Amino acid sequence: MHSFVIHAKTQAAFVLFGAGLWKDAHRYASEAAGMVLEANEDATGLAAYTACALVPAARGQQDEVADIIAQLEHTADPGPVAGATLDWVRAWAALSSGDHAAAGERLMSMRDSTGGWWAIGVEPMALMARELHYAGWPEMLPGLIRSLVADVPALGDRHGSILDYMRGFEAWSRQEPAAAMEHFTTTLRFFDAEPPLRPTQPAGESGGCRLYRALLGLDMATLLSEHPQLLRAHRSAVLELLVWAASLFQTCGAASLLAEATALMEKIRPRADAADGGAGSDQFALICLEEAARHPALSALSQREREIAVLVSRGSTNREVADELVISVRTVEYHVGNALSKLGLHSRQELRRLLREASR
Repeated sequence: MHSFVIHAKTQAAFVLFGAGLWKDAHRYASEAAGMVLEANEDATGLAAYTACALVPAARGQQDEVADIIAQLEHTADPGPVAGATLDWVRAWAALSSGDHAAAGERLMSMRDSTGGWWAIGVEPMALMARELHYAGWPEMLPGLIRSLVADVPALGDRHGSILDYMRGFEAWSRQEPAAAMEHFTTTLRFFDAEPPLRPTQPAGESGGCRLYRALLGLDMATLLSEHPQLLRAHRSAVLELLVWAASLFQTCGAASLLAEATALMEKIRPRADAADGGAGSDQFALICLEEAARHPALSALSQREREIAVLVSRGSTNREVADELVISVRTVEYHVGNALSKLGLHSRQELRRLLREASR
């Protein structure tokens, strides 16, 4: 019975991790690891002990997981479950540091240790395609897709969505951005149809796949940044997804993923000069620079944050700012929050007061 409860808590931790509920995931994993001390250290216990390192590893807190990883690596025979869990932890540790090659290698190792695709689950399969693409190994994707189809002949909807995701990267590597975006969009629709894990979760946010929906947002934004003219029609939807992803990464404490999302926003957002193509946009950019010169604190803001701060100081609503800059309302809300945080302010009223005082 003890072993069953440990296993159940460990599995719950994995589900909550994929749902982007990292605080709860770490709590369940810690509880399972604590129970291991009261039981024999069998394969179930080793897997629970390893799972306790997953959230810190994904947050880039390598010092907190180094001892756990070292202990498991020196275990004579941790067993396939604990071995695959260790590879999962190390894959996320590599991903959080931007080492896509190491992450891909660890995910491939998961399959070797468990004996087949079906045993490692959907999430590692999805992550493997992603990491191999960014590691510069796209030539491996066709073989992986064939292997997946052969190993799991009765593909259900869930596995089918991962095939779409993998085929998106395959099309991307063939320089077929429109086809890649279509595959990614199909995967997004599948994620959005997943039921919420909790009654308080809004529908359409992927339930237990929220973390992978957020990673998909990074992928779609990266693809768009590489082919902005071909994929311009997708920009508004991708920006909205990216803002949502950034919010989730922030809640999770995934600093490196949040930084990546923020950088991508700057790349794919509509430029002020592209919005109307006239001299007025250049004049607006000059106004923003002048405002920054009047108040040194504004120099800490990005160009987009300064633009939005100036419009807010004039009394514009979020909708009016969004219409002016041709971006989504959620993107405006995100940048307003960032600007207030950087300036040490708590409200739009304080921001208006600050800029009005600076202009006197």
